[in-house]
Amino acid sequence: MDLKKVRISSLPDEIGYLIHLRYLRFSGMYLEMLPSTVTRLSNLHTLNLKSTSIHMLPDDIGKMDQMQHLLLFRQCRISNGTQLHLGKLQTLTSVEAGGWIEDGLIKLTNLREIGITGVAIRGDLDMTLSRSVSKLVLLRSLLLIAGHQSTIPALEFSSNHQHLYKMELSGCIEKLLDLHEFPPKTVKIRARPDGNAGEAAKASDSQITN
Repeated sequence: MDLKKVRISSLPDEIGYLIHLRYLRFSGMYLEMLPSTVTRLSNLHTLNLKSTSIHMLPDDIGKMDQMQHLLLFRQCRISNGTQLHLGKLQTLTSVEAGGWIEDGLIKLTNLREIGITGVAIRGDLDMTLSRSVSKLVLLRSLLLIAGHQSTIPALEFSSNHQHLYKMELSGCIEKLLDLHEFPPKTVKIRARPDGNAGEAAKASDSQITN
């Protein structure tokens, strides 16, 4: 179902009755929240919220185990403590960094594309993010955007990352990898020159080709 330019700011709870929906997209709408009943759509494969103003997902979003593509509005948040049982998920874009990374990113082993905003070095989160990325060997596209005056933690890749052809790191980088540490594909890195200026300057608008 593709809803385009419908003048509503919220959806009725009854949307949860459309249990056979496989595709749900909102375009050109000013939606600010999703009803919790949307998580009853147990057959939903694609939820596209990119053209909305939704900043928070329902708590039970992690139970939608048939979900394959979750396309979010910029800096959309997943509640801390949300358990992600999304083993079929292939696409997750524009999601805000948070406790969900510790609670389940490493379990999303089928991911092909991920974009995380508001990335920062804090507590164990940076270690969890790096460790999780190292296990997501089916990734094709990785986008990390640092939070305000924050730094993207050092990342680890292995020879198993054979599909990662696009990697974009926007913001300051804690440690720029050596050339041999990058996946064996063309990698584009962008960084703004603040915070850790030394590493950021090395990465700024550079193109690395193996």
